[in-house]
Amino acid sequence: MRLMIHTLCTNHYLDLIITFIICINVITMSLEHYNQPHSLDLALKYCNYFFTSTFVLEAVLKLIAFGFRRFFKDRWNQLDLAIVLLSVMGITLEEIEISAALPINPALSSGS
Repeated sequence: MRLMIHTLCTNHYLDLIITFIICINVITMSLEHYNQPHSLDLALKYCNYFFTSTFVLEAVLKLIAFGFRRFFKDRWNQLDLAIVLLSVMGITLEEIEISAALPINPALSSGS
């Protein structure tokens, strides 16, 4: 099973798909604006959930495929994991509505 996951994670097409998803994520993030309609706010929220879930899945698959030591040797993996964890934390803070008490917006970044 781990060999199949490793083959998937080292496939060039997965990198292309993830790059495409990152580009779409950046576009959706750029749609956010002041006084936006509630429907756009809701759509962007669900897009953020989708993108974050996708990036969490990618990180978990890479952790399984490469193991902890090899995963953390690559600085890009470290950066990806940090961004994913910040995105999950941002979603969590937004959902429990603590973000109103914070001086910064916790959802500054969403994606790998």
